[in-house]
Amino acid sequence: MRGQGRHDQGVTIPPPVLPLALLAALAFLPTSSACAQAEVFAPGVVSDTNVWKGAFEPDGRTLYFFRKVGRGEDYRIFVTRQGANGWSTPERLKIGSGDHSELYPAISPDGQRMVFTTYRPYAGDTASHAQSYLWMSTRRGAGWGEPVPLTALNVVGRYHSQTLFGGDGSLYFRRDSADYRGTATYVAKWNGTTYDAPQPFDPINRWNELLKPNHSVPGGAPAPDMSYIVLEVALVNAQGRRGPPDLWVTCRAGSQWSAPTPIPGDANSPGVENFMFHGADGQRLYYVRDFARLYSIPTANLCPSSRR
Repeated sequence: MRGQGRHDQGVTIPPPVLPLALLAALAFLPTSSACAQAEVFAPGVVSDTNVWKGAFEPDGRTLYFFRKVGRGEDYRIFVTRQGANGWSTPERLKIGSGDHSELYPAISPDGQRMVFTTYRPYAGDTASHAQSYLWMSTRRGAGWGEPVPLTALNVVGRYHSQTLFGGDGSLYFRRDSADYRGTATYVAKWNGTTYDAPQPFDPINRWNELLKPNHSVPGGAPAPDMSYIVLEVALVNAQGRRGPPDLWVTCRAGSQWSAPTPIPGDANSPGVENFMFHGADGQRLYYVRDFARLYSIPTANLCPSSRR
């Protein structure tokens, strides 16, 4: 999985230094002084030594996530369910025919669609190194049907990742540039039958340009109600190397967004924080630390002044 390696551990990210023109253009919303208290999700069951981005069913009692199962780009999706005795031991989820690397499961708000990325063979891709494309599986009873490629969203030869559903059913995802040196976030609206053509999502993409050259912002996770965006932000050193990403937040007021700042409290660490997604009710933000443990923090105080 490209772009997720560990970098320059122990680097502390300072507050952003923004151009004066940007400071004048943005509406700044004060974040809460209350510190987020991070909680480990299902320690020893899900959070052990190998957990990657996931998504909950609408009832919040079933979690899908992916993990590494072999050497190289070898991943599979797993599922755990909450019962009377806590969360069950994760089991591999079988999606359709064949045996292929599968990553980034995302569940639609109505629970009827799972979108994920996979290294399945893809029409038109003749490269020797397989790419990751967006596929969708539809609910079939208690399971999932044979997946189909989302050809309207995929670009042949590009790497697609970080799928995430918005509260309105829109699909967010990242797509690498042709030279793999950059990534951008896109959003595709669900029209009731299929997805409309994806559009660049400027509320995330803009920060990768505005915070240069000292910071890199590969992507983010919008709140279900779009009142804030949690960004993945990494410090860039003088040699151009990225440090481990932390979680920052930018808050919305109308059509404007506040300057991103690190989430206070213990949400961040000297290690890697990434793979953000929200709980089914939007009350908690989930993320992965060091590709090993799933954490969550409450969302109520991320942008209290933007709440209505």
